[in-house]
Amino acid sequence: MPANKISFIALLLLTLSVPAIAEEHKPPQIEPYQIPTFTGEPIDWHKTKPAIDAKKRIDGDAIFNVVNKTSWRI
Repeated sequence: MPANKISFIALLLLTLSVPAIAEEHKPPQIEPYQIPTFTGEPIDWHKTKPAIDAKKRIDGDAIFNVVNKTSWRI
């Protein structure tokens, strides 16, 4: 058989079998993520206090001036 007929037959068989495969394998139902805890009870993460305090703002100009005054001579 010529290569064109073989590829046509393969394409035909593939297109006929894909809808049957898609119907058999339905995706699972997605559930929302829950934060794991030691007790197993659900926790509302909107109300929890962060473990670390908010970071302080870094003054980039002050760091540049300190570095510039040293032996770097930028």
